[in-house]
Amino acid sequence: MVERVVLLSIVTASLSYNITETKIFNPFREWLKGKNAFMGKLFSCGYCLGHWIEFALVLIYRVKLFSAWSPMDYFSPLW
Repeated sequence: MVERVVLLSIVTASLSYNITETKIFNPFREWLKGKNAFMGKLFSCGYCLGHWIEFALVLIYRVKLFSAWSPMDYFSPLW
């Protein structure tokens, strides 16, 4: 279980960094800024986007960190 949490954290950091910082995604970020200011800002902030990526990964992989109250797993993504 701990291995899964570590792997999801690494994947989140990698995706977040690549989408928000690399040149290959720059046209996508610029296009988003033109279409929707909020989404443009979201995809330009690694910290902000990382939370959403992690939330999606937790929903997909259903990592269980808390045994007492299961909904807590969805509202506290791997921190």
